[in-house]
Amino acid sequence: MSALLISQLSSATGVPATTLRFYESEGLLPADRAPNGYRVYDERAQQRLAFITAAKSLNLTLPQIKTVLRAWENDSCAAVKSGLRPALREHIARAEESIAQLTVRPAVQLVGVDGDRTRGRVVTGSLRASAVEWWDTHQIGLYLLALATGAAVGSAFPSSASAFEHAINPVLIVLLYATFLAVPFAAIGRSLRDARFTTAVVVLNFLAVPIVVFALTRIVAGNEAVLVLVGVVLVLLAPCIDYVIVFSGLAGAASERLLAGAPMLMLLQIVLLPLWLWLFVGAETVSIIDIAPFVEAFVLLIVLPLALAAATQWWASRRTGGERLMEAVAAAMVPVMMLTLAVVVASQIDAVRSRIDQLAAAAAIFVAFLIVMAFVGVGVGRLFRQDMPATRALVFSGATRNSLVVLPLALALPPALSLAAVVVVTQTLVELIGMVLYVRYVPRMVAG
Repeated sequence: MSALLISQLSSATGVPATTLRFYESEGLLPADRAPNGYRVYDERAQQRLAFITAAKSLNLTLPQIKTVLRAWENDSCAAVKSGLRPALREHIARAEESIAQLTVRPAVQLVGVDGDRTRGRVVTGSLRASAVEWWDTHQIGLYLLALATGAAVGSAFPSSASAFEHAINPVLIVLLYATFLAVPFAAIGRSLRDARFTTAVVVLNFLAVPIVVFALTRIVAGNEAVLVLVGVVLVLLAPCIDYVIVFSGLAGAASERLLAGAPMLMLLQIVLLPLWLWLFVGAETVSIIDIAPFVEAFVLLIVLPLALAAATQWWASRRTGGERLMEAVAAAMVPVMMLTLAVVVASQIDAVRSRIDQLAAAAAIFVAFLIVMAFVGVGVGRLFRQDMPATRALVFSGATRNSLVVLPLALALPPALSLAAVVVVTQTLVELIGMVLYVRYVPRMVAG
């Protein structure tokens, strides 16, 4: 049997692509990389999935499955039996307890009802897997649709902007929880031990990017343009941690490395953000910024989702209920991102339209940034001697910015700097269109 792409394996087994990626992050389902950077699975992948499914039906935890799977791969029948016996005894005990509770119901009724429920679960699961696979495949178009929908609603009902603005934080908390939930916290240590790639990401985002931003922002430095400058600096000096994973993965990049490094990038940008503002816009402007809303936003949007995600992963490693929650959240990632984009754009589109003249320079900077950073990312990849998937990941990491996370910080600025939030939204619109082009052309720039 030839190697299978993730979409082919998903179609052949009925297991959603999001679940396959989760199994890979947990070390249950290894994947190789094709010359174009896409995941490929060997001929045993379907057998491994069948084994994992059978083990899950016994309510084995992920660590238990991993242990038994290792023995199965080594063709050690005795070891597999030894690993399964405790779980089987526990499973049999639970089954007997359930049977005892159900004996009060007539046997015929029991068979009929449970059969219907089982068939219902199978059909529902199949439909859900098909839906998830469809929106995973069409997610770029769906994101653009969400932007258009948000713009249409916000333009048609400008008085609703305030309501949408209040909805930004709740949807962002859900989005970032889903994003952090995909971060394999147990693998972060292993990822950071890849010192060359980690150093490349840090150098790219916290040395090369500030130099590029400084050069590009000279056209808006000074006088009233400082209002635009605050927003530009705020968004361009914050590397993305959410949809960069999606877009880089579509381009065959090593998105799992960016995923594992997301907490590090988030922490560094929060620590360095006050320094960047001071260096780029001056102490006088920084002095009017109240730090309290920034701290509140950091705790609410970063610390809380990160802690919840870590707790959920800990639960999933011990209980199947936690694993099911992770699978459900992963499956809902695309709709959650769509909702977030629509809410953000609906809340700010009227302000963007009313200040289009002031935003022209910012939009030009954002376009230039995307063009320049494509070449800078390739250069850093070559400097640190990264392979093709890693170099593509660096290109996306350097170009995508953390606008959705930075926006609440911009909204927390004093009224005198209110233009900053509109600048951040403008960057989101420019970047998402740019990412469609990146997905198409970065594989050509960084070919095998």
